[in-house]
Amino acid sequence: MNIFMAILAVMKRKDIIALVLVLIIIYVPIFVHIDVIPIQVWDEGRFAVQAFNILKTNNWVVMQYHGEPDMWMVKPPFMMWLQAISMKMFGYNELAIRLPSAFAAVGTCLIVFFFFVKKIKDSLAGVIAAIVLVTTPGYVILHCIRTGECDSLMAMFTTGYVLSFFMYIDEKKTKYLSATFILLTCATLTKGIEPLLLLPALLIYALYKKEAINTLKQKALYTGIAGFLFFVLGYYFLRDHYNPGYIARVLDTEVFGRYNTIIDAHNQGPWAYFYDLVNQYFSYWYLLAIAGIVVGCFNSNQVIKDITILCSIVVGSYLLIISNGQTQLYWYLIPLYPFLAILVTVFVYSVFKILGKADVRGILSQNVLPYIFIILLCFVPYKDICNYVLSDISGEVAPERYKLQLYMQQILHHKDPNTDGITFLNNGYDHDLEWYIMALQADHRPFYEVSQDNIKGDEKIVAYTEHYRKALEANYNFNVLSGFHNVVLYKLNGKKPIDSSVYKQ
Repeated sequence: MNIFMAILAVMKRKDIIALVLVLIIIYVPIFVHIDVIPIQVWDEGRFAVQAFNILKTNNWVVMQYHGEPDMWMVKPPFMMWLQAISMKMFGYNELAIRLPSAFAAVGTCLIVFFFFVKKIKDSLAGVIAAIVLVTTPGYVILHCIRTGECDSLMAMFTTGYVLSFFMYIDEKKTKYLSATFILLTCATLTKGIEPLLLLPALLIYALYKKEAINTLKQKALYTGIAGFLFFVLGYYFLRDHYNPGYIARVLDTEVFGRYNTIIDAHNQGPWAYFYDLVNQYFSYWYLLAIAGIVVGCFNSNQVIKDITILCSIVVGSYLLIISNGQTQLYWYLIPLYPFLAILVTVFVYSVFKILGKADVRGILSQNVLPYIFIILLCFVPYKDICNYVLSDISGEVAPERYKLQLYMQQILHHKDPNTDGITFLNNGYDHDLEWYIMALQADHRPFYEVSQDNIKGDEKIVAYTEHYRKALEANYNFNVLSGFHNVVLYKLNGKKPIDSSVYKQ
């Protein structure tokens, strides 16, 4: 709070107004309806379960799943720590799981905003950058800033450490070099190796600015490296001490496995990320980003020229690295969006300045053309992203599964004693379902899960797939107690004399 007040103290009145405007603009894309969509089955559910287990076991070193060390998702724990703290503060609900991601997105917008305030001396450029960032579809969709995974938090730290390095090169102040390593350490403790993929861009930029040799002479460099190794390797070795085989598993899956092996058929070819940016995830802005590179590289303002070159190097080198990986996932692009937003801002801000010099005397009493340009440019992307976050989009991938998630969400938030004592069929990858059951049990409500081979035959049991429903109805005497779309609540009344092999697929 003291740091924030210190920043406000040195800001000009127009900068404070611009900051308030940014907070208002980003509120809808980041926060509105953030808790409406149920916890998702894939990574979000796993993060939520691990965070819950931190509170349950008070073990903040070894992430656990089903009472055992989790050796499937072996990412570092920074995000789970924040989610555990959030649940402790706000309860077991979707909002608590997602708030760390949302606040990280706010942090990223503010980092970019304050960067322009400090280096360009014009808060309007920061406003433009924030608008571009929160109207980027690839930044706002599921798996990104509005769900409880680690990518939004990592992107805040990667944005911070790259821009801190820029500040160090530009101002020759070692405090920024120290900040670079602090933020790099936090990013690595959030998502392991991925944040390190931006480091080659910093080396290239230091060579371009002829500051590499001077940087090697800085004590802060070696202090930063030592601190990074102490905290990052310290965590990995500490966990491996209590969870033998952890480091080997990390190397096998997170380091070599994902880059050299196609996981779950996630590979679309070396140009996939480029096509995704152009056609879907950065479709509003990609042409302006290209224009920003051209305008920025030939800009008379040295700061704009340098930040354009650094962002171009970051985008180009990172895309080259991840495009050559065998596993390709759209959320791997998240660290790039703040830098792409800066490139767009370079062009838009340059046009704004040109329009500001237009002579409109005789037509208008004041020159409002630059502001009309900004409003017209941003209106459609902002409207579209607001419509997106207000829409029901969670069921796009697995509509059957989505109805089960909605059912669980209703049970969690609407205490109906008639639903207590329900057992849910678990198909082996039900992280979302497991988190809801854990949250219900933490509220002292009797809910359970069971595999298809361990049904007793006298439960109130929920099935949501056609396969499970047919299997239950063929094998057990039953009454249907209620239905919710494809989700059916049965009361089993003993087993029929039918071969249970109907369950086998």
